[in-house]
Amino acid sequence: MEMLRTIKIKWALPRFFCCFLVPLFIGVASAEEEREPNASAASMVSPYELECAQCHDNRSTESLAPSRQALREMTAERVYHALTEGPMQVFAAHPDGVRFKEDELRAMAELVTGKPFGNMADRTASAMSNQCPGPLRLDDPFDKPSWNGWSPDPTRSYRFQSEDMAGLTATDLPGLTLKWAFAFPGAASAAWTQPTVVGGAVFIGSDNNYVYGIDAETGCVHWSYEAHGQVRTAVSIGEITEIPGVNYAAYFGDYMGYVTAVNAETGEELWSMLPDDHQAAKITGPPTLDPSPGGHLYVGVSSWEQMPGRRITYECCKFQGSLSAIDVNTGEVVWKTYTMPERPERLQRNSAGTQLYGPAGAAIWNAPTLDLKLGKVYVGAGTCYISEFFDQKVGFDAGTCVSVMAFDMESGEREWWTQLQPLDRHPGGCGVKPEEMRLNCPGYIGDPDDDPSGAPVLYTAEDGSRMIIQGQESGRITALDPDNEGSVLWVAQAGDEMAAANGGFGGAFDGDYYFKPLPYKDGTGSIAAIRAVDGSRVWHKTLEQPSDCDPGSYECSSANWSSASAVPGAVVTGSWNGVLRAYSSENGAIIWEYPTQQRYESVNGVPAFGGAIGGGSPSFVDGMMFIGSGYAILGGSPGNVLLAFGME
Repeated sequence: MEMLRTIKIKWALPRFFCCFLVPLFIGVASAEEEREPNASAASMVSPYELECAQCHDNRSTESLAPSRQALREMTAERVYHALTEGPMQVFAAHPDGVRFKEDELRAMAELVTGKPFGNMADRTASAMSNQCPGPLRLDDPFDKPSWNGWSPDPTRSYRFQSEDMAGLTATDLPGLTLKWAFAFPGAASAAWTQPTVVGGAVFIGSDNNYVYGIDAETGCVHWSYEAHGQVRTAVSIGEITEIPGVNYAAYFGDYMGYVTAVNAETGEELWSMLPDDHQAAKITGPPTLDPSPGGHLYVGVSSWEQMPGRRITYECCKFQGSLSAIDVNTGEVVWKTYTMPERPERLQRNSAGTQLYGPAGAAIWNAPTLDLKLGKVYVGAGTCYISEFFDQKVGFDAGTCVSVMAFDMESGEREWWTQLQPLDRHPGGCGVKPEEMRLNCPGYIGDPDDDPSGAPVLYTAEDGSRMIIQGQESGRITALDPDNEGSVLWVAQAGDEMAAANGGFGGAFDGDYYFKPLPYKDGTGSIAAIRAVDGSRVWHKTLEQPSDCDPGSYECSSANWSSASAVPGAVVTGSWNGVLRAYSSENGAIIWEYPTQQRYESVNGVPAFGGAIGGGSPSFVDGMMFIGSGYAILGGSPGNVLLAFGME
């Protein structure tokens, strides 16, 4: 067992650990000087206002930075960790370029949180008041109702739960009431993870770096595991046959870029590894487990390199998305393939003399989908990270950016790719200021940043014909033919206008309609139903901006930013003001809603509060519904709670 503890891939550069999802500090250090150790929180106000406020005081739906409200919910230790071991170690500097010293780092952490050091919550299960009386035993868990990973069936990725598995239909949803609330201690900004429910237990991670095994009926806690970083991915549970004493493993990824397997019954680590050694690599898409005997774990890699990429002093960009097949018992990489045909190479220098590289980007943000009939893995790849003004000059093929890609399950070979949005590129290397943009990228107009949203849906019709349905953040939806190298069948638009940038985490499909939630910049939202056979829009339900609220507050947005989940007769998604809604599959009428943005009395004795709903949406299992509330980026509000609903 000891030999399986940790598999390490060596790297030399400091890793970008997004304790806060994106860099807090914009200033780049260019000199090292000693300062007198006399910093106080008050002395860091000016550096914050000059270098940080433009991101953290910006409630724009296009800002990926946590808000000031979210920072106030964090601890000083958490901010300090981001400044010293995370991405802010690169950017934490005064306007004159001199790096923060130790006392200044601590003072900045206390300034933005409003808390002294020594306020860190104990995040372990052993510190909670509701430990389960007995150990977790998963007896034949796959013979029982379950929601395993991003979608109950990784070979379809419908995010639809049948009546037998859900124990609920549209007619039951109005009778749902809150049964228990579990609070993630030390989690301040996001309860974003799709709950996995297998064998009567909920497996879920949080932005507090921990993964928990929780009893689904009562909310008592079985175990906890401290990951390398924040955990946004859903957990996948699979049977283990080659590790003595272990029956089932729980697999997940984190924001340090690690993929980890733990004993699903005890939380004991089995192995942990890095599928990519780039300093900005992260795992945001849930790992997908092949349910076949001897099947592998398929993991896509994403990054946040586009965030420092626009800085004129940053050597943008070297990260490329990749897909890996991993041995479930050992964590060894069976194969790894990059999304781009060419590896990054030196390009020209920009106006600051910074060396630029490319091609880069095409990250895999979402879960892979498995096609067992053809032996392929389908993924959505995101935007390029280097501007067309540089990489076009050397003839790079950017066709894998913003595309659906097919890989051979056994060899990892790129089989085909279909681009959904040509020339959708992040302006890496161009600079931030207008004069920098004019020098480096004359005439550049911002691209829509319209990444694939959610895992590709693999649909088989009654006549045996098949299609892949892939939504994009804008609300654009494309159907492809998997049996004809991804040729386009139809293209649809879910809304009457383009959704906000970074808009949403994917739809749900019930076998007839593809449901796509949408957020808009003006604080309104909508959800649409698209007919699979021809791409026609069946209905479109709009949500007006709430009227009984402060227009500048978090509560004043009904934008549907989370993914969707469906049961027979209904689709459920959550909005930016924390309201969870169930819509009729037939006409979009609202049949049930619940305001999650409130305080709760938690079963584990930890202060609990809900916020915006983003990332995952409800998991339905055996008459219950599970959902996290809290998403403090893109203008959303923080929260730290997992909610469990059931029938009266």
